[in-house]
Amino acid sequence: MKKFIFGILGIVVLLIGFLIFKNGNDYYQNRYTGEIAYAKVPNKIPVKEKAKNSKNKVVEGIYTYKYNFRFVTKNGKVINMEHYLSGEDVKPLTPGSIVKAEVGKQLIVKGPNEVNKSDVPKNIVDKLN
Repeated sequence: MKKFIFGILGIVVLLIGFLIFKNGNDYYQNRYTGEIAYAKVPNKIPVKEKAKNSKNKVVEGIYTYKYNFRFVTKNGKVINMEHYLSGEDVKPLTPGSIVKAEVGKQLIVKGPNEVNKSDVPKNIVDKLN
């Protein structure tokens, strides 16, 4: 009888472990993995504001520019994403330039970094204009 109870407990522990791992892996995949996408920087430079933390308190000495990007992936999928460019001596992106970023389902994983128009696939450049 003890072996049976320990066997059931072992199975339950394994199932719980699997569910925790699956949820953790899903979280990681949704948040920290992405695909390469391109966007055109708006022609109007956003207002430079004092940065705020997650509790909406001003962070002294840090400034931010808020951008709303319309990213286009290599397969033509459009992803709209908000991005805050922040730092002590932060400079805005060049208006009208093209940026490249690794875009996940929830956030920009890497970038955005300005690129030459010639480095962007033609089918994407057409969709950015």
